[in-house]
Amino acid sequence: MRLLMIEARVVLADEGRAPVAVGWGAPDGPLTPVSAHPPRPGRPPRAAGAPRPPSPTRKVVSVLDSWRYDGRWWEAVELHRDYYLLELDGGTQLELFNEGGAWWAARASD
Repeated sequence: MRLLMIEARVVLADEGRAPVAVGWGAPDGPLTPVSAHPPRPGRPPRAAGAPRPPSPTRKVVSVLDSWRYDGRWWEAVELHRDYYLLELDGGTQLELFNEGGAWWAARASD
């Protein structure tokens, strides 16, 4: 399981809000990571804001689960997120959410 927390590009079905294709990464330039990740063994660390390679758009094979998170009454900031657990072509599972019209790829597992 990889924690991504990176902006995503999502194609929605015509008849609803369910994603039919998704991509993440920086298609046209640098993307500042939301959180710092430790470097992988054998790879040099990447500076914050360094360009990431683009990620191709992947087809959604199935929506495994969906749920809504509306935060807690005691939290200072009100949250409204629609989450989707997706199976993508190639077998990857992706947790994706929409908050205020912005899509985020939260976690992926191969």
